[in-house]
Amino acid sequence: MYEKRVLPIADLVTCPSHEDMSHIKSIAPQANISIIPSGIDLQRYDGVGSPSKSPTMAMIADYSYRPNREGMDWFLEHIYPAVCKANPNVKLYLVGKSSGRFDNAASGVIATGYVDDVVPYLRLARVVIAPLLTGGGIKMKVVEGMAASRPVITTPIGVEGLKAVPGRDVIVQSEPAVFASELVRLIRADSEAEYIASNAYLFASKFLSSDTAGRTYYEALNTVVRGREYSD
Repeated sequence: MYEKRVLPIADLVTCPSHEDMSHIKSIAPQANISIIPSGIDLQRYDGVGSPSKSPTMAMIADYSYRPNREGMDWFLEHIYPAVCKANPNVKLYLVGKSSGRFDNAASGVIATGYVDDVVPYLRLARVVIAPLLTGGGIKMKVVEGMAASRPVITTPIGVEGLKAVPGRDVIVQSEPAVFASELVRLIRADSEAEYIASNAYLFASKFLSSDTAGRTYYEALNTVVRGREYSD
């Protein structure tokens, strides 16, 4: 295996989460690994504002990626009907590459395809969803929603690698009926939506900013350089 040969001889191997580090260690136990959190430019989302009052959801994703497609198929089949029943005027924006495959998949579903700027769609959203069943690494669709001060509801897969507290910073559910009821609650309850949204932004600003990621990268690289100096 290529990774098994190459990773141990690298001065530094970086990954975004403890889960990824464990996987790398299983392949190359001798690898020198540092966890570098995924970073996001928080200033980009400064103008998004408070969660919309309308029953509007959004998922920002590349739908050519199988975990995103499968997650949306699962959501539309097992969760969305219950949400529509509780909120007949609900809208679901699917924003990103290859989302057109879902256009008119159900009432209220709007597929935008690729867009240059996701901020206008985050501004429309009351809730950001990330119904993921598979996939690795940090899920930037979750990070993006948190950075935009939107309540995010996802599955356990969606928060892998994040230290966000379920029920405070993000809503995490895997059972379809409960996922649907929690989503309906976020749509209907202003206080709950605003509570999760404000905590989500605080979490993103503390742990997921590009500044934080940059500092962590610098410290990891500096440690490698100092180690080389001491060994020379």
